[in-house]
Amino acid sequence: MVLEVRIVHGLSGQLLGTVAAEKDWDVSDLKWEIRSIHGISDDEQRLVLNGRVLANRESLDSIFANVLPEVALVRLSPEYVNVIRKVERGYAKLKDLAEEYRCDRDIILAAVRIDSTALGQASTALKADIDVVTTAVTCHGCALAYADDKLKNNFDVVLSAVQRDGLAVRHASSRLQSNSKIAMAAVQQNGFALELLPEKMRGQSEIARAAIEREGEAFQYLPPVLQKERDLAIMAVRSNCEALRCIPRDLTFDEAVIKNASMGVRMRGYAGLRYFESVLAEARATSSGA
Repeated sequence: MVLEVRIVHGLSGQLLGTVAAEKDWDVSDLKWEIRSIHGISDDEQRLVLNGRVLANRESLDSIFANVLPEVALVRLSPEYVNVIRKVERGYAKLKDLAEEYRCDRDIILAAVRIDSTALGQASTALKADIDVVTTAVTCHGCALAYADDKLKNNFDVVLSAVQRDGLAVRHASSRLQSNSKIAMAAVQQNGFALELLPEKMRGQSEIARAAIEREGEAFQYLPPVLQKERDLAIMAVRSNCEALRCIPRDLTFDEAVIKNASMGVRMRGYAGLRYFESVLAEARATSSGA
């Protein structure tokens, strides 16, 4: 189905023309068509609907579902376009830019995609902008550290962060650190995230199992009552033989544990065998977990 999208001047509101667009296009497709008609490069175009700047990946079908197909075209200055291009390519850091650029939403969006610390240099308002923060944590989970406290307590934002980097759970609100779905997503991405969770979450069997399945050495962060469970020890050493150092000493003499630990060696051949023997000997010589 064809949409007749009206393009009006961003300042005067004057009609510049109409574009015959397909409903399955996204904003970038619309910009390409405007470029072919008006000779304005995609980078110089900012398309606005009801005061909101449209993102390139938004579909026209969803944008115009309940409104008339009309957008305002704002042409950006060559200087601005040059700055944003440099930021996108990593040639310019936010700290080196003028204040006006560090408060610009599009420039911040470009920066947070390639720099995990860029959100920390954004304005207070942009640190509280859910789209900016979501973009940042989707690219770099640890960027959650710089988000406004309200967004550290936002389920969707925190979930995106820990799915990218499980250790980002350290920056989540205490409420969400105690959320089973958040905790599970964190340890599934990085088993060591178990250490960062409240004790009541570390004591949940499903979360504990997911953590040590991902990283055997996370066994050391299990509560004492779970460290006594033989099947968890077996799961841990099968994931990584180095978990032998973390399990109760008596289990290092258990045949099933030893057999599974031999399958958790991350080196192959003779070197792997010698490494396994050294780890086993070291584990038996200590009182770890006893």
